[in-house]
Amino acid sequence: DVVVLVLAMEARRTQIVGRSRLQSVDLRAALAAYSPAGHARAASAHAKELPFAQAVADIWQSLEMTLPPEPVAADLMSSPVRTIEADAPVADAVRLLNDYGHSALVVTRNGRLAGIVSRRDLDRASRHGLRGTEVRHVMTSTVVTTGPNTSLSDILAIFVKRDIGRLPVMRQDAMLGIVTRSDVIRAQYDQAPDRREAVARKTVEMSERLQAYWPSDWLAAFEKLSEAAQGKPVYLVGGAVRDLMLDRQNLDADFVIEGDAIALAEALATRITGATYKGHEAFGTAHVYLPDGKVIDLASARTEHYERPGALPRVALSSIKQDLARRDFSINCLAIRIDHAGHGELIDFFGAQADLTAKELRVLHNLSFIEDPTRVLRAVRFEQTLGFRMENRTEDFARFAFATGTFDGLGGERNKLELARLLSLPDPLAALQRLADLGALRLLRAGLVLDTPTRQRLRRLKVLLRRLPLETGDEGWLAWLATLLYPADPLEVRAVGERLHLAGRQIEQLVTFQTVVKGEVLSQGAPLAVVEMLRPLSTPVLAGCYACAPGRRARRAIVKFYTRWQHIHLTVSGRDLKVAGVPPGPAYKQLLNEILALRLEGKLEAAQELGCLQRLAQESGNADVVQ
Repeated sequence: DVVVLVLAMEARRTQIVGRSRLQSVDLRAALAAYSPAGHARAASAHAKELPFAQAVADIWQSLEMTLPPEPVAADLMSSPVRTIEADAPVADAVRLLNDYGHSALVVTRNGRLAGIVSRRDLDRASRHGLRGTEVRHVMTSTVVTTGPNTSLSDILAIFVKRDIGRLPVMRQDAMLGIVTRSDVIRAQYDQAPDRREAVARKTVEMSERLQAYWPSDWLAAFEKLSEAAQGKPVYLVGGAVRDLMLDRQNLDADFVIEGDAIALAEALATRITGATYKGHEAFGTAHVYLPDGKVIDLASARTEHYERPGALPRVALSSIKQDLARRDFSINCLAIRIDHAGHGELIDFFGAQADLTAKELRVLHNLSFIEDPTRVLRAVRFEQTLGFRMENRTEDFARFAFATGTFDGLGGERNKLELARLLSLPDPLAALQRLADLGALRLLRAGLVLDTPTRQRLRRLKVLLRRLPLETGDEGWLAWLATLLYPADPLEVRAVGERLHLAGRQIEQLVTFQTVVKGEVLSQGAPLAVVEMLRPLSTPVLAGCYACAPGRRARRAIVKFYTRWQHIHLTVSGRDLKVAGVPPGPAYKQLLNEILALRLEGKLEAAQELGCLQRLAQESGNADVVQ
């Protein structure tokens, strides 16, 4: 990257010639003491009466202050290291490799390094019927190791000379981490002069974006977080980083640390007056609640695997690279360091920047949708909100996952949350059409399709919801779900709601919706029957009833309920019946319903309710005394 030639000439003269390929190294500045000629990348100088050794020492010291240091093993390694005990069976080692996608495992005996076993050796052992054999019989026990301060150049030499693909990093008998061949390749790429300069420029850019898009109170909290980490890297991850790259503000404070997130949350809470925290040991996560209502989410870097399609993942502590690798799409696998040492450094292991530029969604693993089918709901939501599109292979993987029929009628809390987000978009109809194109509506119910009648009902609902004055908390998404499930019968709809872990009230709304739109009350029932049936429904679900109602008379009944009938409230109550001498019992509801029916039919004014109630009570024979 930088070459400086120092020549000892006759008559105690010293000649200096330099060339630099790095913008970060200014040779004119490095040779300033000798009044150099030239420019930052190419400069020369000469001096009389300058001892050769002194010139070499001075220039070396000047360059050391500007040249970037070479990475060492501690910078390159992944930690913690996935290990298996030497007396474990081969079958367990194979399962671990499959779960975490590694090509080899470090073998330990009583917690100390004993060897390394590769996938190749485990596969051979399995073919020979040795899956029950202890790992120690097939492992390589002579393991080359290195220390945390070994340079990249020396590590590369070890890999080549010893023909190995992984190098445990040790401090005495303690294993700190492991460096793999892919770590070395990436580090070499990052050390290229043009790459280093590009990274430096991007780091400055991301620091500036953080300052521009995050308010000062958030940035002050980030400063406290960096202090609490005590030198450990802390990363802002996920959608906030993606949107920062897209020049969109997203104040989702989701952080990852390669270490104990709960301990970090406790340390952060002690640094901010009035802050509290809550940790979740099982998941290695914590929430810090700031006094102004803000919440910072912290997580230990972790990896995960799925024991069966659609199952909840099992997690284990890991590195930032493996943590990002478990996420859904490459564009969500970005991270930015916010700690002091690396502030603004952008972490992109999976080509996310290129996918952002191309506006493409790309899964990281070919079986991504098989492992977590709810990812298709997120993919469609990102397509709609970001204007992106699944790249061809990712779309093929999605179609295959749902063509298998494995996920027909899938339920679960995560599916519900993703479905609610999708159906809360400004135009859920476009999202549903995309799901139908992918064959993914089967997630809700086998055989569910977006045929012409269904699309017509959904279009009517879309128009209605735009016209209605809905409150923020209104469950508009539930109306879309109810309308989409119109072809099903009430029992099927209840089953869908239960699989999705909907609240009991929400399930009853879905079932009532079915009863309303497929029954005869709207077209033939009296106003009181219509009111009793429609009153439990939220405004959005009521709009869904209108969109699906069979006939003009049914729709008129819904309009009357919405505009007039639901606003009619009796001025009389059971207290008036008690005063009238009617003993408490079923007669109360019957008599009050008669009054309400008269009001709804326009046969009685509010001022006439009490007199009418007294008369009805007397005529019914229930009143002892009529006041």
